Formats: sequence, C-alpha cells, structure tokens
Amino acid sequence: MKNNKIIRILTLFGIILLFLGIAAYSFIAATSDPAVIFYGSDNEIRFERALPFPGNSEPDLFPNLKKMMPGDSVTQQIEIGAKYMRDKRVAIYVKSENPNDDYRKLIDEYGHYVDLSIKNGEDTIEGDLKNGVLLGIFDKTSSNILDVTLSIDIEAGNELQDLIAEIDWVFYAEAYDVIPPEPDTPPEPDWDLTDTPWLNSKDHINYIIGYPDGLVHPERSITRAEVATIFYRLLTDEARNAIWSDKNIYPDVFDDSWFYIAVSTLTNGGLIKGYPDGTFRPNQPITRAELATIISRFDSGFGKLEITAGFEDVEGHWSEEYVEFNATRKYVVGYPDGTFKPDQHITRAETVTMVNRCLHRAVDKTGVLYDYITWPDNLRTNWFYYEIIEAANYHDYSRSDRKVKNQNYNYENWSHIRKPIDWKKHEASWTPILEK
Repeated sequence: MKNNKIIRILTLFGIILLFLGIAAYSFIAATSDPAVIFYGSDNEIRFERALPFPGNSEPDLFPNLKKMMPGDSVTQQIEIGAKYMRDKRVAIYVKSENPNDDYRKLIDEYGHYVDLSIKNGEDTIEGDLKNGVLLGIFDKTSSNILDVTLSIDIEAGNELQDLIAEIDWVFYAEAYDVIPPEPDTPPEPDWDLTDTPWLNSKDHINYIIGYPDGLVHPERSITRAEVATIFYRLLTDEARNAIWSDKNIYPDVFDDSWFYIAVSTLTNGGLIKGYPDGTFRPNQPITRAELATIISRFDSGFGKLEITAGFEDVEGHWSEEYVEFNATRKYVVGYPDGTFKPDQHITRAETVTMVNRCLHRAVDKTGVLYDYITWPDNLRTNWFYYEIIEAANYHDYSRSDRKVKNQNYNYENWSHIRKPIDWKKHEASWTPILEK
C-alpha cells in the first residue's frame, strides 16, 4: 500500500527446523507459548518467552519440533500480535531463507514424508514462504494464537537418519499510521464502461509467461496476485485507462510490488476485492470459487443470463451464483464426479483454460503453427497442453470449421506467431516511483 510512513522491520533469527536421528540436540521446551510481538512504541519485533539458541543469543521459537522420528506429529502454539499500537495497524509476515544442504535434500528428495502446517483456529494459513506469508493484521493490543504442526510420515525410513535440516525464518512487519478502510467500501467510480467490453478477446496476446527456472509449472497453484496480473494484461486499452489506479486500500499490497498497479487498478474497477480483515493476500493461492467470481465480474451477462447449469457441491456456498453463471456460460465443466470443488486451489492450467473459454480462445494440433513457445513441463500428453500453448503465444488467427468440444465456438487456425509481449518490462514500468 502506498504510504510515506510505512515502517519495514526485518528480524532474522536462526532456527533448526528438524533434527532427525542421533545427531539431534536436546532441548528443554519453553514453559509457555513463545510469541512474536510487534511493539508499536519502538517500531520493532520482539520474541517473548522464547529459548536462547545454543551457542548464541538468537531465540528459538520452535523447540518442540526437534528430534522427531517417523510417525511423529507435534503441534506447538505460537502467539503473533502487537502491543502499544495506538492508532497504528500492522501486518506481520514470515518468510524462509538460507536453507542448508540437508534441508534442500529433505525437501527435494523426501519432502513427501514431511508436512508443515500453520493454522489460525480452523483456517489454514497458506502461501509461498520464499516470498512471505501473512500471519495476521493487528491493531492496538491484539494477537492470534497459531498452531504450527510438523508431521513425519511413518513410512519414512533410514534415509532421514542423521539429517540436520536448517532454515532461517524471517519475521517482518508493515506498520501504518492510519487504519485503512475495509475493502467493502470502494471509492465512488469515475468511469462508465456500460457499453465497453472489459477484456481484449480480439487480439490473442500472450498473457502468461514461464518462471526463471525455465518451466511454466502448469499444475502449480496460482496466486491471487498472478491472477490479478493476468486480467490486467487482458484489459482493453479503453477499460484499463478508464479504471487505472496507483492507490489501493490493502495493507499487504506494497507500492514496490510487481503486482501493485494490477491489483490497484482492478480493485478500483470493482473487479477484484479483498477479505473482511482488510487484506488482499496477494501471495495466497486462489480458489476455484474466487476465480469464477472474478470472471463473472468481467462478463456483462452476469445477473441477466438465465442459469441452466450448476453443481451440487456449491449449493449454499457464498460463490453459488458466480459458479453457476460460469457453468451456464461453459467456462467451467467441473470434475468427472459432477462436482466443482469451490474451495480447492486452482492450478495454472485450470486457470488459463477458464480464461481461454471466457475469451473464446482455442487451438488444436491442426490449427497451430509449429514455431510456438512451450516448456519441458508442458507435455503433449497433458490434457491442458494446447490451453497453455494458446495462452502463452501472441498470434494472428482465423476461425476453422472444427467445433470445440462442449463450446459454442470453433478452433483457430493460426496464420502468424508474433513476437511475445515482454511483460517483465511492462510490469516494471507499472510500479510507481516511490516517494522519498
């Protein structure tokens, strides 16, 4: 969020996440739940009721998650909160850094044996620890008790013996002098797009790109920030100019984030919204219901079209009308068992499939030109192979007489593949210049 008085605090402390086998140290558990507290009066994070780390003064917040064996499942509570905030509000995050070789080996080779979860009551906190995971928003004197659970599969064998897996946990905070408004009170719009399509379905641009590792990760969950960016790319120029904004109301969307303008603009247009606690949670995986809701907001037929299709598992769900609209439009067809699974995280492949259907974009092996961009993890045997190809290549086309299965439009015949849009360059220009 754009704010001249944002305070960033980075506190690094070493923590051994796992000690397995005879190489384990012995620890005495803390007498009470440790805490990570942001002190508004001093603008710093402090660790309370945490044991000193052996050999130095750094605190150890998770002494109970040590010396675990196959079949063990240990839960430790940790308090996250704030004190002496006055009129400030703070978002507290955690990220992981500096894994040692044993940690990499554990994750890369034996990660299927290990499960680490963080829950706030009944809600599981999810996200990418490498980029930072939001643990909560706090004001005045408030806190949450989080349950951190580490489980080792009983099927794990001697391959885990003697591993000493180490990783640094980084806690940081963003404090604000003014409490931002809730996301259900958007600003009054100063635009009128009644007769203007939101999305550019005419120009078949490349709206997805791969990752720095050279892969596209089609079966990986897609984050809320990534989805916002996809739709920002797909806006018509007229729509983008009409609703463009470099301001937003979210305390967890910072003005130096690569997705800042995309989230700000789509929020200003009423196309995406945050959560009741005021956050947007950009790095959280998006659910199937949330994506269906966003797509519905882009479609002028929402609220006017007679609903003729639906799924039993969305009856009574908050997203029911949005999902049923998507089903009627044939943007989604559900799973073989007849369900939609609204709360399940949606993959990148499923996302581009829904977006392609919304834009009537589709190509098959007959219509494609064979100098297209692809990735080694997008296999020809995958059901989504051509969905990824369609979304990742900027191309000219004409319509064929080959009808797309279960849809009311035909496949494309590509006539030319254009130079792909350099979205990294464009997104760098979207980030506002920070005020000094």
